[in-house]
Amino acid sequence: MRVTMKEIAQKANVSIKTVSRVVNGQGEISAETVRRVQEVIDEFGYRPNLMARSLVTQRTNSIGLIVPNISNPFYPEVAQAVLSTARESHHNMLLCSHENDAEEQQQILDSLVAQGVDGIIIFPALRSHEQLARFADTYEPLVVVNDVLDVAKVSHVQADIFAGATRAVEYLVEKGHRSIAMINAVRSPLNRRWREQGFRQAMIAHDISPAAIFMLPGDQAETDIEGGYDAAKQLLTQHPKTTAIFCYNDMMAIGALRACQELGRDVPRDCAIIGFDDIAIASIIQPALTTIRINKFELGTAAAHQLLQRLEGRRDTTPRVVLDVDLIVRQSA
Repeated sequence: MRVTMKEIAQKANVSIKTVSRVVNGQGEISAETVRRVQEVIDEFGYRPNLMARSLVTQRTNSIGLIVPNISNPFYPEVAQAVLSTARESHHNMLLCSHENDAEEQQQILDSLVAQGVDGIIIFPALRSHEQLARFADTYEPLVVVNDVLDVAKVSHVQADIFAGATRAVEYLVEKGHRSIAMINAVRSPLNRRWREQGFRQAMIAHDISPAAIFMLPGDQAETDIEGGYDAAKQLLTQHPKTTAIFCYNDMMAIGALRACQELGRDVPRDCAIIGFDDIAIASIIQPALTTIRINKFELGTAAAHQLLQRLEGRRDTTPRVVLDVDLIVRQSA
């Protein structure tokens, strides 16, 4: 039989209101009273009715995190940071994946709202901006990560991806490379292709003609590793004088490494390869991957802090947070 607050109050010789305050961490209560009530709660194995609590507080102490997929190791690392930060504020986290499908994303958003989450952090699906903007007009708080949504009340957190791509090209040029190619992601909207924009601008800044820039998509296969492999194999076959490849992410870079190995191209002597993200496996593959590091823990923590500050009604919350990235030099370039 379910234990009630009334029974807890009678056993602890306090009011029901005092039990409620202890359970919800509200109000000023003496340490001795909290201890006595908590002992009875533990003795009875009492578990608060979260639905009933939410009717009173208008909060469920839960937040939603929506990512494109969980097969890319990048997102579980971010999710762990969001979860750790949420727990510090006594919030649970619901993790969802939209697989870059705008309709699936909308269904997830509707489901999270129906479950009463206090706020949502999202990596938006491709081609979903208009739909997401309509949602954001009627829902808050919403934190958008590594994307831009033109809605005033939405908070944004993103890594400085453009600067990372620029730094990758600068490093390759410093190493003497001039025939530099890129494996990119053509499914991304033009206004979101910060890696490609940074790559192009850095190449031009170093007097490398745009006509000499070779770009092939790495997001046309079932997985990014396969996409990187296919693109690199085609690229190195069609343009054998290519001496360096900058990849959209580490998964594509791993595929490019395999293509080089199959074609007998030594990495980095014959072809240098740079990835992006610095996922955990990047440091243990052979050769270890040179990459642009996005601090996933910092990204997830910053997004969670933005959301929690909004929930607290903080008016000093920065509407846009941009995090620095780092070049991590290993063996592949």
